[in-house]
Amino acid sequence: AALYVTPANAIAEPLAAESTNADTRPSNHICLLRQHWLDSLVELWTPTAHASGFLVDSAGLIATNQKVVGDATSVEVQLSRSTKVVGTVVEADRQRDVAVIRVNPTVMASIAPVPLGCSGSRPPPASSEQEIFALAAPLGRNKGWTPGFMSRTNARVFPVDLSLGTGGTGGPVFTTSGELVGLTTPPDEREERRHDETRVVRIDAACELVAVAAKNA
Repeated sequence: AALYVTPANAIAEPLAAESTNADTRPSNHICLLRQHWLDSLVELWTPTAHASGFLVDSAGLIATNQKVVGDATSVEVQLSRSTKVVGTVVEADRQRDVAVIRVNPTVMASIAPVPLGCSGSRPPPASSEQEIFALAAPLGRNKGWTPGFMSRTNARVFPVDLSLGTGGTGGPVFTTSGELVGLTTPPDEREERRHDETRVVRIDAACELVAVAAKNA
């Protein structure tokens, strides 16, 4: 049997107003953001370390933490299981703990960069105990997202309750509303570290460095 709808037999009715009980839990928004920005996440390899990074500019600029880059002038950038390219370290600031790596922009032309939101004054976008999530590509694992909570945000680098796995730091951290908070970095070796505690470098610390790298790209 077949049913055909025509102007003669169809009944037009206005759409019902959206229910006030619709599911608007932050977790739904997180899932959409995760899928939207996951392609921008890459794995970074140096002779001695592994980390995550993320595309921040269509000119092929990738941000990560400086700790993993160290004094290296080039790194291997793994875009997928089968694609790995050479990246050049164009800026690295030990004090900010931010490094910017450049790859040939054509290899990431189809990927949307994560907007840093560097224009104007950027107050801390999250408060203590606020839920966050980080994108990471830990060593030997598929890239994905990890939920956590802010501990405090009154410093340039602050701790979060977040466990990323070995070699997973360097990726972006978002609030559940989608605002970019910063990028993950491991604690200093002299610091006493809990197994579930990671550090986050506020993204405004990376803005100036990315701007300089963009001019030189």
